[in-house]
Amino acid sequence: MGRDTRDYDPHPSPAAYPRAIDGISLLLHDTRRGCSSVNEDRPQPPRPKRLGRLPQPLFAGYCLYGLNTVLLVFALRDGELSILYPIIALTYVWVTILSVVLFHETMNFFKLAGVTIVVIGVAVMGKGRSS
Repeated sequence: MGRDTRDYDPHPSPAAYPRAIDGISLLLHDTRRGCSSVNEDRPQPPRPKRLGRLPQPLFAGYCLYGLNTVLLVFALRDGELSILYPIIALTYVWVTILSVVLFHETMNFFKLAGVTIVVIGVAVMGKGRSS
């Protein structure tokens, strides 16, 4: 059923290392080039082009996400999680509202129901905190 481990040596002798390294390097060489005996006459496929610069909107999004993370760390360090978490939960509401306003996405029943449930949940958490 299981693997036979009677002949398995977890600590091979140092003499086995050069053979293993030769085998690995040969494997890497053949997979990078293609097996020379099989693909000798076959033309090699073109290498993929580098993407170059990162698109500016994507880079700006990464920068804003990094800034958000840094500010969140500072807020969690000095604030109470029970107060901060409802604010973090409202992120989904803001994304939904801004996607409708900025990107003209449609607001269907399910999105409206989700936003309503999140807002009610944040309100209940805030009300429980104040009493």
